[in-house]
Amino acid sequence: MKYKLFTEVALTIDIEGTIFKKGDIGTIVEQYEPNERTKEIGYTLEMYNALGETLTTIDVTESQIKNISDKELFTIRNYEPELVQ
Repeated sequence: MKYKLFTEVALTIDIEGTIFKKGDIGTIVEQYEPNERTKEIGYTLEMYNALGETLTTIDVTESQIKNISDKELFTIRNYEPELVQ
């Protein structure tokens, strides 16, 4: 499935080496075609805090994200700003 730019999606896994966890929400800001390394479509997500302030961007593959459903709820958790890369 190809996601459109500026779609909000949820992570399906914790992203190793980052503060971002399964269920965190991001917005697609770039799309990449499959390549030798990933073999699947890739995306850059803009990640933000609960106030909508941008924290950073991360690169993910299509299997690491999913659409948000109207049957899901948001949750709040704290993070350490100095850990954002």
